[in-house]
Amino acid sequence: MVFDRGYIDYQWFVELTRQGVYWVTRLKDNADYLVVERRPVPAGGKVLADEVISFYGLPGEGREYFFRRVEIYDAEQQRRLVFLSNHLQFGPTTVAAIYTERWQVELFFKALKQLCKIKTFVGTSANAV
Repeated sequence: MVFDRGYIDYQWFVELTRQGVYWVTRLKDNADYLVVERRPVPAGGKVLADEVISFYGLPGEGREYFFRRVEIYDAEQQRRLVFLSNHLQFGPTTVAAIYTERWQVELFFKALKQLCKIKTFVGTSANAV
């Protein structure tokens, strides 16, 4: 799953993780977390940080949940972007690419609605869409 940071809910992230759902989103600037592991990043690349983190007060039932924090520099827009995921194995650039490709899906649906004059979708299955 890929979703905007407007859906930030750490308990929901834990529930998705328990269900085996992998996800990527942007991390809010005011997030309160503990860095558990700092992973090496290539020098001179766009990856500024690759960390495994845990959110304070989130562990439940004797289990701690770890997430991935990836910070990249977007040279085109001259800004830092921070991503959050529960997929700990992908490379940091892959995590960033997953989120940035989300915008292509947004543009597709925008064009579909404008060109076909669709106001709402009748169903949500692949066949209906």
